[in-house]
Amino acid sequence: MELSSLSMLFAVPPSTLARTLRRAEEALSKTLEKYSPARISWPSPSHQEELAKLVEAREPLLKHTFGFIDGNNFKVNTTLILNVNCIAKRLI
Repeated sequence: MELSSLSMLFAVPPSTLARTLRRAEEALSKTLEKYSPARISWPSPSHQEELAKLVEAREPLLKHTFGFIDGNNFKVNTTLILNVNCIAKRLI
């Protein structure tokens, strides 16, 4: 959602919204920094070999491959988005 739409939805100036979002992102970053399941790390060399064997068993043309990166996959609650859009239209 655009910042201008959020600003109207929450009835705050764009500068206040931007500052609040920045602070929230900083707080989330600091919190996740100490939370090990949120860390991205490489598997050990032996674990890489195990994973590569599993990948090759399924896809024989992919040799020496132990993983993939395929973008982001975020679940979206469409009902919430529709409600936010309805509220935003009422404000306009």
